[in-house]
Amino acid sequence: LRLLARFQDSELARMPVKLHYAGNEGNEFKDLCHQTGTEFNIKTHGYLDHKSFYDLIMSMENIIMCMPQDVDTRSWIPARFYDYIGTKSRIICLAPRVSEIALYIKEYGNGITLYYEESEEISKQKLQRFLSMNKPNNTMSNQFIERFSRKNLTRQLSNVFQYIISD
Repeated sequence: LRLLARFQDSELARMPVKLHYAGNEGNEFKDLCHQTGTEFNIKTHGYLDHKSFYDLIMSMENIIMCMPQDVDTRSWIPARFYDYIGTKSRIICLAPRVSEIALYIKEYGNGITLYYEESEEISKQKLQRFLSMNKPNNTMSNQFIERFSRKNLTRQLSNVFQYIISD
């Protein structure tokens, strides 16, 4: 958020920054934004049903994800991440260097990972390059979405469990 606040006064920020927060109710996100010393236009949505969530992310220019620094993120991936990948959303992710998320973002090429361990100046340069790139077409193919379907992944997991207990 501090890095984003620095861009608000730069040439890249020709329009005001508008942040949407979909998550737990409360003022925690707004409080974090106010700590940057810059006033962002913030809208808190709380929990959204599936369709409303998709409508929201399809209207976003960029998605900001902050992976916790104190959680083992080598195997933990938030469920909504697959929605962001499936909709080809542009993802700006802050994560520990050892993170499964960082590998997926690099593999699918629709985002950038900023690391807790790197300097703010390096993050600023990476973010500046990313924000100046052309935005990809986020038209989704059903095949691409199905690849990340939780229903399909759960079925695969169920098949593994059935195989293990059938012996």
